[in-house]
Amino acid sequence: LQFANLGMKMGMNFLGDMAFDEVASELLSSDLIPQNMQFAASMMATIISGGSGKGKGRDGNNDGFASGNNGRRDDDRRDEDEKRKKNEQEEDRKKNGQVDPQKSGSDGNKKPEGTGETAEEIAEKAAKKQKAKKAKKLREQYLGRTPGKKSRTGREVIERMKNEIPPKIRTTRSGKTEFMDSEGEWHDLSEADMAHLTDAVSWWNSTGRHYGAKSKEVREWMLNSDNYVLDHYSLNRSAGAKLGENYLPPTK
Repeated sequence: LQFANLGMKMGMNFLGDMAFDEVASELLSSDLIPQNMQFAASMMATIISGGSGKGKGRDGNNDGFASGNNGRRDDDRRDEDEKRKKNEQEEDRKKNGQVDPQKSGSDGNKKPEGTGETAEEIAEKAAKKQKAKKAKKLREQYLGRTPGKKSRTGREVIERMKNEIPPKIRTTRSGKTEFMDSEGEWHDLSEADMAHLTDAVSWWNSTGRHYGAKSKEVREWMLNSDNYVLDHYSLNRSAGAKLGENYLPPTK
């Protein structure tokens, strides 16, 4: 009966304020428990006391179990706060078009993997492309389409460049036709643009606009082979972008 009462005290102590080591001490000192049961009870007391955090702490207070639970709750709250904060920061970065600093470096502008360009460079490139597209639309609206290499105008340009000294059009041993670009490099003819000797936007703004969009005079200038030379497409298109001129509206 005494052993049962002590067992109940141990169970109640799990929820109460009585220190577990006091109950264990009372149980172990009981004459009613054989020696081998005292040893088992001692082992059980050690396991429960250590595993549950119940009993006196290092400072002598009976708050080991409560402080352990409170600590875990605080850790959980901190984890949730950090997670929520990271999600909010990620949403803000997406709205502002920024790169995650953890993935891109401290300045948030590291080159995205596989692109070789920073986010700023990509945006600048897209803006230039849009501007070039708009300029091409206006050029075709005001001047009409540029003749191709296979057109009558293009064939005249190729023939003229073949007869220049030194020649700027040649045929290789394998039968391929090559041209010399404005920097003196040779390329396959397929990489050539019909480039204006006087840039189209400059001529239009100073002269062509006074004749009117796609007027007879404007179309004659566009189809005149003397106004063209073959150049590599990269050089021709970058030269036009560097001018910084915009097409002005026609005056008539």
